[in-house]
Amino acid sequence: MSVTMANRFDITEELVGLCEKSNGAVQKDYLSDFELTNLTHSGVKYVSNSLYWLYRCLANYAKDSTNYETIADVIVEIVKIYIEIYQRGDVVDYQVYQEIKPYYYLDTLQQMFFFDSPSRGSIALPDIIYSKLRSVLHSQYQFLHQTSKCKLRYSQQLGLGSDKGIRVLEEANLIIDRAMELADQSASRNKQYTITHMNVTKALILTNYLRYSKNDNPEKKEKQLLTAIDCYYCFYVEFKEYSADLTDAELSDVKWFMEQLFTGDDAFRGFVTDKEHRKKVEELLNAYYKKRITISWT
Repeated sequence: MSVTMANRFDITEELVGLCEKSNGAVQKDYLSDFELTNLTHSGVKYVSNSLYWLYRCLANYAKDSTNYETIADVIVEIVKIYIEIYQRGDVVDYQVYQEIKPYYYLDTLQQMFFFDSPSRGSIALPDIIYSKLRSVLHSQYQFLHQTSKCKLRYSQQLGLGSDKGIRVLEEANLIIDRAMELADQSASRNKQYTITHMNVTKALILTNYLRYSKNDNPEKKEKQLLTAIDCYYCFYVEFKEYSADLTDAELSDVKWFMEQLFTGDDAFRGFVTDKEHRKKVEELLNAYYKKRITISWT
C-alpha cells in the first residue's frame, strides 16, 4: 500500500508502528515506475513480507466471535473508501471492483481469517460481512454471487433438516437469481464465464433443496428439478471449458443429483416429461460420466 493510500485510509500511524515492531514482516519500500499512478503521489509504499504472519494476526483476532461485528464494520469502511477513491461524479471506475475483491470473495475471506483451520472456520463471519456490505454493493452481481454461495454453505451448517436451514437456502436462491439477472444485463467481457459459474451455484442450491427439503408440492419440485438440469447442462455441456473447482461437499451434491437421474427413480426422473429436458438429461449424464448413456423413458 502506498503512503498516499495509507493516508486516505488513515492508518499511517499504525503502519509506522508495525514497521518498528514486526521484525521486518512489514516495512517501507519504494514504488517501481509501473506502480506510480495518479492515486500514488508519494514514491513510497508499505509492504508485507510475510503473508503467514499477516494471516496469523487476522486469524487470532477472528478466534473470538465477539470480534465479528467489528471485523465486518471495518471491511464495510474499507470498501466505502475504495468506492470514494474511484468515484468520478456519479460513475464509479470499474477498477474499484478489482481492488475490493479480497473483501467480499468467500474463499478469500475464509483464507484470511481461518487459514489455519482445516474446515476454513465459521461461515458465520462471512455471513455477517455480507449482511453489512449489502447496503453498499447491492447492485454488484459478483458480490451477490458470493453472498449466495455463503448462504448456501451457511444453510448446510445450520442443517437442511431444520426450518431455519431451509429458509437460509431459499434466501440463497433469491440472491443468486438477482445476481444472474444483473450479470446478464452487464457488458462485461467475462460475462458468459461469470454466468456459467453462477449456474453451478444455482444448481447446487436447487440440489440441496431437492435433497433435503420436505417439499410436497409436485409443481414446485418439477420446476426446481428442470431448472437444476438446465443449470448443470450449462456448466457440464454448453460451456464445459469454463471449469470450476468444487469442494468435496459440492462434488457430493452433484454426484447425488446425477445418480438420481441415472438410476431412474420415478420420484425424481418421473418429473422429466418434455423432449427437450429428456435430451438434456442424456447429454448431461454423458458429459458427467464420460461415457455413452441412453435412457429408456417410460
